[in-house]
Amino acid sequence: MNNQRRANLRNAQAILRKAQESIKIAYDIVEDAKGEEEDCMLCMPENLQESDRYYEMEDRVDSMEDILLNIDTLDNSVDEIVDSIDTVM
Repeated sequence: MNNQRRANLRNAQAILRKAQESIKIAYDIVEDAKGEEEDCMLCMPENLQESDRYYEMEDRVDSMEDILLNIDTLDNSVDEIVDSIDTVM
């Protein structure tokens, strides 16, 4: 592999690492939103815990948990891609 291609691959790695920083920020944002929604849900008075509103909040918390798992998977995939680029160079 020539130096230009190696430089291009290093550039790709740098771009992926920057993207990974954004992925981690997005994870933190979703995690905070999930935590806040969960706190609100758990603090609902007993008489509202069987309400549509409560179940909607519960669904949102579950959905955000799925989002967090997907973001984590994406972050791990970026790690694998960066490592794969290392092996190619």
